[in-house]
Amino acid sequence: MAGVYYLTLTSASGGLLDIFHNGMLKNSLFEKNQCLDVVGVAEGRMEAFRLAGQILAEVYGKTGGFDVRSSFGAEDFVED
Repeated sequence: MAGVYYLTLTSASGGLLDIFHNGMLKNSLFEKNQCLDVVGVAEGRMEAFRLAGQILAEVYGKTGGFDVRSSFGAEDFVED
């Protein structure tokens, strides 16, 4: 799946979103049992940036701030 990017809730303090190329998930930085909270999937780098901007604009529009993590509650995720 070349060109696929995942947008996840950030793991960094003070961050908003993380954007990962799907090839990075094979990297040793990601533990096998690490759970990433995926909030978006995009085809291509520029689409990933556009989607991140859209998510941030929606969060700001709803909350007046950029606390992305609290904007995505447990009810927003679908479990398999």
